[in-house]
Amino acid sequence: MLIAHIVIKIIVFLQVILLAPSVMNDSLNLKNEDKIVAAGKHSPDSALGVWRFSFGNENISEVYKDGVLFVTKQNGSYDVAMKFKNGVLTGQDVEINENAIKFNVNIDGLERVSFVLLLDGNRIVGESYSAKGASKIYGKRQVPVR
Repeated sequence: MLIAHIVIKIIVFLQVILLAPSVMNDSLNLKNEDKIVAAGKHSPDSALGVWRFSFGNENISEVYKDGVLFVTKQNGSYDVAMKFKNGVLTGQDVEINENAIKFNVNIDGLERVSFVLLLDGNRIVGESYSAKGASKIYGKRQVPVR
């Protein structure tokens, strides 16, 4: 069962990588100036900032349908927080590398949800995994108004 679960995650991950750019552009109605495709690898610090996101799964509770992801770094350690309509969830087991953000949250203190988000300039795309199944996530960096 564990091997099957890992194989499913790998297949879904590959689908996200291959389908993400076209699906995400349509989903977020990105303008040409928002389409930033970075060449090569990023620094893990490129994940820092505020990201608006939404889930692609219609079966998700309205409370968790969309939100804001905060990625910060303090004393060399990355922190993640997700703000939803009903409050803030703190990320655990946070891992950030040149191209991805990985973390877990506990919903209502009981349900563990894992996130894998890929970075593409000012966009993120990925999936969440829980006992209820997987859901796609699309988002873009919230740039401060000047």
